Amino acid sequence: MANRPHETQNSLEENLGQVMSLCWEKGKIAASYYDLSSLELFTCHEALDHSPEFAMTMNLLRQVKPLHILASGPNYFLRELLVYCHLPRDEDLGRYKVKSLRMAALLPLIIFPQSEKSLSANRRIILELNLPGMPGQLVAADRAAYVESMLPLHQHLVVHSLGALLQYIHANKSHLFLGLGSDVVVSDLKVYKLQTEVPMDDVTMGSLQIFSGTNHHPSGYKEGENQSVEGFSIFRLVDRCFSRLGSKSMKMILSHPIREPEKLNSRYNTISWYLSAKNSDKLQPIKKYLKNVGDISQVFRNIVLQPENIKNWHLFKKIVYNGYMVLKSCQEIGTTAAPNTLFAEVAEFIEDDNYILQVLHVLDRVVDLDEELSHSKFSVKMGLDVDLDEKKKLMISIQNSIQEGVQNELKELSSCVGDISSYYIPEVGYVIKVVFYGEQSLVAEQLNQNFTLVSRSDEAHYYQNNHCKELNEKYGKLYSEIREHESRICQRLVSFLKERLPGIQGVVKLCAQLDCILSFAQVADEMSLRKPEILPKKTLNIQQGRHILWALRQRMVPNDFISGESNRKLVTLLSAPNSSGKSVYLKQVALTAYLAHVGSFVPTSATRLGLLDSIYSRINCPESVYGNNSSFLTDVRQLGKVMTNSSDRSLILIDEFGKGTSLLEAQALLASCIENLVKRGEKCPITLISTHYADIYDIVPDKDKDAISIKTFENITTKNGEMISTFQLKEGRTVRNYATKIAGVKQFMEEINKRCTDGGNNLANIKVRLAVFMIWLRLHGQIIDYQKLMDRVCVHLLR
Repeated sequence: MANRPHETQNSLEENLGQVMSLCWEKGKIAASYYDLSSLELFTCHEALDHSPEFAMTMNLLRQVKPLHILASGPNYFLRELLVYCHLPRDEDLGRYKVKSLRMAALLPLIIFPQSEKSLSANRRIILELNLPGMPGQLVAADRAAYVESMLPLHQHLVVHSLGALLQYIHANKSHLFLGLGSDVVVSDLKVYKLQTEVPMDDVTMGSLQIFSGTNHHPSGYKEGENQSVEGFSIFRLVDRCFSRLGSKSMKMILSHPIREPEKLNSRYNTISWYLSAKNSDKLQPIKKYLKNVGDISQVFRNIVLQPENIKNWHLFKKIVYNGYMVLKSCQEIGTTAAPNTLFAEVAEFIEDDNYILQVLHVLDRVVDLDEELSHSKFSVKMGLDVDLDEKKKLMISIQNSIQEGVQNELKELSSCVGDISSYYIPEVGYVIKVVFYGEQSLVAEQLNQNFTLVSRSDEAHYYQNNHCKELNEKYGKLYSEIREHESRICQRLVSFLKERLPGIQGVVKLCAQLDCILSFAQVADEMSLRKPEILPKKTLNIQQGRHILWALRQRMVPNDFISGESNRKLVTLLSAPNSSGKSVYLKQVALTAYLAHVGSFVPTSATRLGLLDSIYSRINCPESVYGNNSSFLTDVRQLGKVMTNSSDRSLILIDEFGKGTSLLEAQALLASCIENLVKRGEKCPITLISTHYADIYDIVPDKDKDAISIKTFENITTKNGEMISTFQLKEGRTVRNYATKIAGVKQFMEEINKRCTDGGNNLANIKVRLAVFMIWLRLHGQIIDYQKLMDRVCVHLLR
């Protein structure tokens, strides 16, 4: 896969993480979280979230990965959060409960109470919040009206979660590296609805390889190890972004599949325009500017914390300028040339770009970004403030007078003394910097007769003479007066930028999103991907589909999947031996649906689908030693989550259920799940089940069989009796016993017989050999009852 263009750039700053507040009550969840790096505040409307799985909560936690969690709700909800935090489920909740968030211990999980008293207190704290874009000097009634227009304060769970979050941040600012004065700084406010997303759990994301390293190590001790290294995954494939901000935005897009037709069609149309003939050259200026668009929120945070650092101001102006140039470039493409695309959406900002030009003009007018860069100090340009200019001119004249006087005194030493300049060092005063040539000791000895050495370095010595001392007594406070004057101007400038930051953030985020969609377009061009068609009805019609990752390594046999249109059977049962391509087929169907919901083209010849509201799977079965989860227990829990949370607009994938238990138990459980899904009728989710149980279809009640579509893979048998899969899907079912036909099984059986003979025909030895043989058969799709087989062996031995 191609290298990402931004991999050679320097990182801005590591993400400090997020603090999240969750409130769950009577099947509803509300959440708020604060980004410590960008100073952005996010609030979610109340949404349905059923117990005991709490799918919406777990999906949100997976997406945000908060540093600290504040939570309120019943004990069974809180214990699920303990498990998420890798704490024992039976841990005493009392140690995490606090009466006041101002006294909260800095734990990964903090439990706060809900009451009418806390509701009113939280509402008051929210109304006192300084939101971005809020007009200044509002009376209490107008402030309340403004805040309520921005936030859903009629939902009491939102008030609890947001108020508790603000209290916690304010009380623990030093721990959270915020040092931002008395108020909580909010650079931007985002309010969104969880219902617009397509929930996917960690297991499903890991099974589909959206990100590498998603699955947990079974022992637990390697939790979180090597998370920064991205291996073979969807993210690695599609991340061709030109900037680090684009790469960060790509992770957000892949973590948040959506079901908003307007947004998805805008992304599709942008990719289509990119793939059109003669359009790639028009994007060259945009690509150049996108490389220099960074995280403006993080840079602004650095300015708030370190306003004196001129490098932060340089970076801020660079990002604003390049973001503005992206707007101009998109305007040149024009809404008529690329309507209903992200280009048109970005170009709309140019109609109201006065605030961006105003920011650039103010930065040029106020901040001296050239002269003081080497000093790394914020400096105000000459000509802005008359009083400040007079003080600076006096400072310059003093330094010049010192320098001229010293140069006259040191004429005799001109051959040994290099550069001579004057500086002002706080707490020392005016000094003379002398750089030596040749032997320093003799020259320094002569200088010490008329000058006082106050400091030295490897490069130079710093001296004071009587003239310096006189100026220190007369103008010693001049430098501090200049810095204080510039500091006041700097604070006013920060306030000016804070008011306009939301608009600038909107531009920057659109640039990052455009960067991501251009990456999608590049992948679509390289891999011949096709645009999916979104329909209002429930359907998933995939023609000539391929697994997008598998296709990178070898040639694939394309296959179709139809459910909901010409095929009204919503449950598809795929039975075939192992190594015939069942798991790859399931994943390629899921990946096609997933990619369509993040706005990417898909690896098919044609795709028609109705938007899904969730994707659930029972594909990967991660055992856990430290979590005390056996293979079968994990299997059952995953399947239970799928059956409980799925709706009529869900996509369900079940692969090889029942490996961890007996044949009859596994068949009974799987058949009961199929029966439950079929009985839902029109509300049955789109379901794809693969199994090596050839007779599972016979166990399903006859009245339900008409609602099930039966598929298998075509297999051929070689002259040597070995079975090979063609990976071509076809109608029908597997009814034959293929265990003895699979390539290599005969040699394996001969080796077992030979070792049993060499080891002696004792019952213990035969048990071991048979157990190994059954494991091998199980891996190749043939299940044999071990006890029945052992009974036959015992009868044979007794004879």
